[in-house]
Amino acid sequence: MAGMLTPEKIEEFKLFCAVLEAQPNLLWAPPLEFFRNTLEKIGCKLPPKPEMPKEEAEEQVDEPMPEEEEEEDTEEPIVDPEMPAEAGKDDECIAEDSLSEFYKEVPAKDTVGDEDADQAMELRSSAMQTMQDGDFEKAIDIFTDALKLNPNMAPIWAFRAQCYLRWKKPNCAIKDAQEAIKLNPNQAKALRVWGQAARKLGKWEEAADNLHKANQIDFDPDLQEMLKVVEAKVKKIKEWERVCKQNAEERKVRELKKKQKKYQKMREEEAKKEKAERMKEMGGMPGGMPGGMPGGMPGGMPGGMPGMPDMNDPEIAAMMSDPDVLAGKPEAIMKYAQNPKVRAMLEKMMGSM
Repeated sequence: MAGMLTPEKIEEFKLFCAVLEAQPNLLWAPPLEFFRNTLEKIGCKLPPKPEMPKEEAEEQVDEPMPEEEEEEDTEEPIVDPEMPAEAGKDDECIAEDSLSEFYKEVPAKDTVGDEDADQAMELRSSAMQTMQDGDFEKAIDIFTDALKLNPNMAPIWAFRAQCYLRWKKPNCAIKDAQEAIKLNPNQAKALRVWGQAARKLGKWEEAADNLHKANQIDFDPDLQEMLKVVEAKVKKIKEWERVCKQNAEERKVRELKKKQKKYQKMREEEAKKEKAERMKEMGGMPGGMPGGMPGGMPGGMPGGMPGMPDMNDPEIAAMMSDPDVLAGKPEAIMKYAQNPKVRAMLEKMMGSM
């Protein structure tokens, strides 16, 4: 035991005591807990534990922080414009008809004999005359009888489509026009009727597409005038859709920015909480110890004290005087821990706590 108390060790201990006399708060540093326990056991009176600065103490309050009210959104809401009135249905549009109520189905027929084909043509002529007389419902029945004999004649489908349109049954007209186009994609009458029927329903894009195709095959000046009206409405709709799409994108960007801002605020709160936890673990003393480690005291901290670093070593002194290390930042300590000498010192300190 006497061999441990060499004159050099006693001088180092005297220096350590001088440091404590100059800065009594150092006694409350976590690494010196063993020394505080020893002093209490032998009846020594310890200096009062230093109080944390007000701002640091507030950070360590265990009670949950009251939830902050979300910042009021001062940005003007992005509202989609209403569809332009001129892009809606006009006075020439009519009510939709029911296919189940008015449409006459025609069964498929694989083969058509010459007799059936001839009879179908005769019925077509009779149906067209009846249509001219204005009896559209009866004309539909005759066209239907003709199609039952020969359902593979695109013109008959096109004429029945025209009859349905004149009878103000646009949905039925479109269905017949589609049947005609299946048989002959270039059936101009069927395309024309389809476009006109779509126009009556206010389906402007569908109308423009089919009227344009019909006029490419068989130009009709009257149809061209209708096409101009329809295309003007389509232009209005496209512009309205463009604005709505742009608004939707802007709303997405704004929402993303709000989420990023909320996430950043959450990260700041977490960092603040982590800092408070580190301060709590370090005994409530900012910087780890008031005044930092006494690297400026003569001879530094006693290198012979168990668990205490040798402040005479310039590498260890550099670490212990680094503000980030004193603040308890793990990334700063890990940086110095790459040095074998520092790592050994840290392990020694941890072993003595």
